[in-house]
Order: sequence, then structure tokens, then C-alpha cells
Amino acid sequence: ASLQRYRIYSLTKDYTSAIDEVVALIKEFPDDAAYVPLLGETYYQMGDKEKALLIHNEVLAKDSDNIYSLKCLAGYYKAENNDSLYCRYIERAIRSEKLESEERAGFLREYILYKDAQNKPGDILSFVDSLIELPYAYSETVDLFIAYHAYRSYSEDEMLPVLEKIL
Repeated sequence: ASLQRYRIYSLTKDYTSAIDEVVALIKEFPDDAAYVPLLGETYYQMGDKEKALLIHNEVLAKDSDNIYSLKCLAGYYKAENNDSLYCRYIERAIRSEKLESEERAGFLREYILYKDAQNKPGDILSFVDSLIELPYAYSETVDLFIAYHAYRSYSEDEMLPVLEKIL
């Protein structure tokens, strides 16, 4: 019920009440990795970017793989057009073993489109190549890698080394 109230308060931009609900959730479920980052995201929504960044950085200091804070910071830096920090946080999220497969595929797709729009296929290829080594990121990485190569109409000769590595 608290999470539903939080969502309603957020939708109606009653951020003070939304914060109260998140704080209650944090007290009730102190081990849940999502609620403190949600507090940071709420501060961000209300325009207090400094407090939001402080909260997310504190979360990551305790849990460097906290998916919720990594996603929030990636989104924040993308909105701020800070390419290097956006890439740092989205890449960390994608590499995280804690990230669900579907979500990893979505983030990887977003990252590929972002880098492709910047005309940086080398960045894409080297990052995706590094993911092929991760057993928990394997299938979605391979599928997106092959799809990207087909999209870019790379020749078989260009794809062959990658396909051999995958095999």
C-alpha cells in the first residue's frame, strides 16, 4: 500500500508525501536495495539534483553493484548530456551480474543506439566484445551483437572473427 501511495504522490507531484512514503518503506524494509535509490530518484524528480546524487553515491559506496542507483545515475547523466559519466554507469549496470537478462538486453540496446547515434561503432564493438566473456550476459549480448552487425551491413569477413569467438 505504501508503494502505491508513493506512486500516486509522485504522479500528483506531491513530493513531500512521496518522500515520507519512501522513508517509511526504507524503515520497514531496510534490506531492500530499491528503496534508498527510489528516495534519490524522488529528490531528482523534485529538482534537488545534489541530494539525489549524494544519495546514489552513498548507495554505491555501500553496494557498488546496486542496479537501481546505477540506472538512476545513467539516466541522470544522459539527461545532462555527460557522455563519459552516462557510459560509465550504463556500462557498470550492463556488466552487473545482478541485472536481469531482459533488462540487460534493454540497456545494451539503449547503449548501442546511443553510441551508434554518435557514430562510434568502435566503442560498441569493444564493449560488446568484452561482454561476450561474461557467462551471465552471454545470450542477449550475442543476439544484439549479431543484430547490430546485420543492421550496419558488415561483411561476412568483418563478422567472422566475432562469430568464431562466440563459437
